[in-house]
Amino acid sequence: MTSSASTRVYPTKNDLPEASRIEAIGLLNQRLADCIDLQTQSKQAHWNVKGPAFIALHKLFDDVNAAAAEYADLLAERVAQLGGVAEGTVGVVAERSTLVDYPLGLSTGPEHVAALSDALAGFGRVVRVGIEEMNELEDAGSADIRIERDGAVVDDAFDVALFYPAMRAVLRASMLAAGAAPTFVVHGTKGSFIKYGQDPQEGALKAGQTPDMPNWDVESPEMYGRLTTPEGTRAVPTVPSSFTRYYENIRDAILGKTDLAVTSAQALDVMRGLELAVDAQPVIDTALKAGLLINRTAERVVRMLPPLTVSAKEIEEAVAILDGALESLPVQGVEVRA
Repeated sequence: MTSSASTRVYPTKNDLPEASRIEAIGLLNQRLADCIDLQTQSKQAHWNVKGPAFIALHKLFDDVNAAAAEYADLLAERVAQLGGVAEGTVGVVAERSTLVDYPLGLSTGPEHVAALSDALAGFGRVVRVGIEEMNELEDAGSADIRIERDGAVVDDAFDVALFYPAMRAVLRASMLAAGAAPTFVVHGTKGSFIKYGQDPQEGALKAGQTPDMPNWDVESPEMYGRLTTPEGTRAVPTVPSSFTRYYENIRDAILGKTDLAVTSAQALDVMRGLELAVDAQPVIDTALKAGLLINRTAERVVRMLPPLTVSAKEIEEAVAILDGALESLPVQGVEVRA
């Protein structure tokens, strides 16, 4: 038997209700067990595969193991960020994993490919269910990062939605937006606040002013935000600020005088969210359903490792499957290395 620390919750600045955090920690620890099991199964295949496709499959199975290890770290770190204890010991994994046990008597390439494909499909299935369960806890987000300009080679537009308890935040930008859109739009149960214009500090710095000057970044009244309530609409003066306060906070945190206003965990969550938006995983999943096993080597990069004895017909079939996966998904800039 294994003991569980999932109900133990440490203090955190995460704004999810404690009951939701406890439930999320339990869900994440369950998927952590599945992910570690997948990692060991891919190693089992890596160690024992034999046959003419040995080199390609030996490397491929090790890549699957490395990817699973990254996923396990993400799951475990998310548990810790929610104030929980990541539970990934051998005993816990053996007790909790929902994956089918890997057959120990396999040796040929096709046998290991079939067994590991089953494991990957099973893991993908429980992860999709877990995503739905996490969404119900309001610990979710979505992102669309894309290219809009003809001939552009880098992303130039995005829409990111972050879901919180009783609130949703949407961040949006585009290089093709000719007209100025509001910088802030806040709608609530008692009114709405809308503001145009950029941070006045940018213009002040370009004009040669510095934060040590009085009223260095005061905004003109015509740029004030407008608050609309049942009583009417009124201007709201912009509160003066300063970039230096952010760095002063970092300095004071290093000196042990205060806590960080923006924690490293929050910064990592933002980066991971952006990475997920441009991930090649949807292409991998679609190709796997069609019978093609490929893996990811970096953001937007998927790779096929065919056996040395692969025929021209098999290559054509693999490329056709991959083309179909790319065409069916809104993924741009994916590089294929055969």
